[in-house]
Amino acid sequence: MDTMIELPALRRSAELAPNSVVNDARTVEVIWSAGARVRRASFFGEPYDEELSLDPAHVRLDRLNAGAPFLKVHEIDTLDAVIGSVVPGSARIENGRGVAQVRISERADVEPIWRDIQAGHIRAVSIGYQVHRFDISKPDGGRELWRAVDWTPFEISAVPVGADPAAGFRAKGEHHDCVLHRRDAETSEGASPMTDKTTPAAPADDTTETAATEEITMPDDKTGAAEAQTRAAETRSQPKAPKPEAPDTEAIATRARETERDRVSTIYDLAGRLNLERSFAEDLVKRGVSVDESRRLILDQVAAKSDETRTFPHVSIPLGGRDERITRRDAVANALLHRYSPTLFPLEDAARQYRGMTLLELARESLGNSGVNTRGLSRDEVATRALHSTSDFPEILSAVTNKTLRQAYDAYPRTFALFCRQVLATDFKSMHRVQLGEAPQLLEVGESGEFKRGTLGESKESYKVKTYGRVVAITRQVLINDDLDAFTRIPAMYGNSIAQLESDVVWGIITANPA
Repeated sequence: MDTMIELPALRRSAELAPNSVVNDARTVEVIWSAGARVRRASFFGEPYDEELSLDPAHVRLDRLNAGAPFLKVHEIDTLDAVIGSVVPGSARIENGRGVAQVRISERADVEPIWRDIQAGHIRAVSIGYQVHRFDISKPDGGRELWRAVDWTPFEISAVPVGADPAAGFRAKGEHHDCVLHRRDAETSEGASPMTDKTTPAAPADDTTETAATEEITMPDDKTGAAEAQTRAAETRSQPKAPKPEAPDTEAIATRARETERDRVSTIYDLAGRLNLERSFAEDLVKRGVSVDESRRLILDQVAAKSDETRTFPHVSIPLGGRDERITRRDAVANALLHRYSPTLFPLEDAARQYRGMTLLELARESLGNSGVNTRGLSRDEVATRALHSTSDFPEILSAVTNKTLRQAYDAYPRTFALFCRQVLATDFKSMHRVQLGEAPQLLEVGESGEFKRGTLGESKESYKVKTYGRVVAITRQVLINDDLDAFTRIPAMYGNSIAQLESDVVWGIITANPA
């Protein structure tokens, strides 16, 4: 039976080989795993043995061979903690051990660490790894054995003392999905798991019956002994009532563990879907709240958060500041526009971190910033969710499209603008305008003369608003193929087309006038 759970990144002690130091290349060999069993504590307090399979088919070496970082005491939050990297292609399984070469950085602050490695003072290292699948078995009378048959080492760290294996679950990092495959979960409920070595306890009735028989078989003389033996034989010859089967404690314990795991996973899943804090879900799990009661409490928490939002609908922004989400969205849009035309759209400082990212990478980044877990999603799934979600990505693409459209529209020459003006139309009804003719020529007025009246010619014109448009389909294949032209060149061409259409309409009216 397979069960899906969430696991944090784990750690395990390993060792350096100081005699393998190459001074010129600044490399040293690391034995990052020997596959030994370690004792760990499960989520429910039951200890088990963990074993890392070193079958090459069970270990994903891609991240190590791609140049995984060599860190200082598992510090993953700062760049200064990177003191080297794994030599690409050096990670391998050799004689039942995981081996790799590490190249040490040439930074000045790393030099003391390199000298200590050369001198053999630093020997302990620790690996960080993720387990994607455990095969779980339980030997007779022993602890459960969790054998990792699909796992990924992703970083190696220099440490002063080898990490305590039991502290593996305290490692930093986001949780990831892990499949638990139980080999002993196929036992049916009706089957009894007892072996020949298992003896059920005798029922209380049998004990009473035996005691009574023993009292009868203790006479004071030979005659009484013979009678007692006869009665005991008759008693033994009588058919006994069938004994009730002993409870299957192993099956009961297994069902209890599965029920608890289902409860925990359901609570975390509900809280995650409704964007509640993980601490709230952890409190429900620790207090042993049932699934039904947890649903009620989670809905109450969601309602309370909604009430808070309605009570305080305004957003307070410090003077001169901007919302971080808007700043990030504008920076991504600027990076895409700079890719389209570096001359028209200079790269801003905030956009430099995004300039080398593809559309799909930006989509994954936007989903992550909006709280969507993209771990394990395929390229197609990332593209689909990015285009149909409340993340910033649709707004980013809209901003890029609008700016390229407007830039091309403004750049196109329109000669009619010199003698035409714009007016506002509130609907699609016909609108009428009175056009005045030229003012009459002024006449000279003599001394004590009279001013003569003049007349203005006029005419009436009518017009109404019409709608023009086309639809161009943009699919997820555009994101997967990193086709930026779909959001830049196509809108630019439409900007030119719109400006040309305006000119054609205006000059068409003028040239069609018979006067």
